[in-house]
Amino acid sequence: MSLTRMEHFLVVSEDLEGTKDFYCDVLGMKVGFRPDLGFPGYWLYMGDVPCVHLAEWETYAVYTARVGIPISTKTPGTGSLDHIAFNATDFDTVVARMEGLGIEFSRSGIDEIGLRQIFLKDPNGLTIELNFRKAQ
Repeated sequence: MSLTRMEHFLVVSEDLEGTKDFYCDVLGMKVGFRPDLGFPGYWLYMGDVPCVHLAEWETYAVYTARVGIPISTKTPGTGSLDHIAFNATDFDTVVARMEGLGIEFSRSGIDEIGLRQIFLKDPNGLTIELNFRKAQ
């Protein structure tokens, strides 16, 4: 067996709509097709890939108990997941969008490899890393 690509991350939230708005308005993802899974949520797409799945905490906990899937322990911030990283383009436009929306973020980078980074928090305290690489 070999892994071929990352499929998605699931973010369980007490503020489903605010979390959806963050990923769409701040990061530019789009709500797309999601089958009826038995609990409220969204699939957020980058292009044609549903890469971030969102679920409402209480109803997802009931669902997972019913089907026998363990749910993560509710903890502030990221729990055992440290961050989600995305590749991104157009650093200046992204910075301007976040400043316009009043989103707090920090910048970092590794000049040696031509990498600029932005770190921010989603509404659940989960750290989001955006990586901007110079064209090769």
